[in-house]
Amino acid sequence: LVLVTVAWGASYLFTKTAVAELAPFTLIAYRFLLAFFITALVFWKQIKKTNKETILASAVQGFLMADVCILFAYALRVTEASVAGFLIATTVSIVPMLMIGITRKLPSRQIVIGGVVTLMGLALFSLKGSFSVSVGMVLCLITAFLYAVHIILNNQFVQKINSLQLGVYQLFFTGFFS
Repeated sequence: LVLVTVAWGASYLFTKTAVAELAPFTLIAYRFLLAFFITALVFWKQIKKTNKETILASAVQGFLMADVCILFAYALRVTEASVAGFLIATTVSIVPMLMIGITRKLPSRQIVIGGVVTLMGLALFSLKGSFSVSVGMVLCLITAFLYAVHIILNNQFVQKINSLQLGVYQLFFTGFFS
């Protein structure tokens, strides 16, 4: 778990460095198309027979993921990696809030407390003495929202279609849309 956290945090720094050298669209396209070709080779037998529903769901998810990654890359051009990492992590609070609207059910008390604490932390960490919000912060929050939508839709899709096929073809569409 610690190694995953370190790798995830380091990816923000690597992406910030990469977007200084490559245009965000190019970086995301290369990254995801390479990932698609590698995973397609590894899982060829499992993905070669795919239905239209899976391709459509993969296209939707790929479009959302392309938006998430491109907005994130542009946000990293204008804000610090640590701020971007914190703001995009608010996805964990946005998902339950969106689920309230979808399911019309209130979340558990723990989720409400976690959401409130996250929003308070967001305000303390992000708002400077002038209580101003930068363009990079707005891009990060839009990214977090789109990522939350992606997570919710992914949960819906994997209940109906093959999750491996969805994941592999989503990589293709993310690269394609980028």
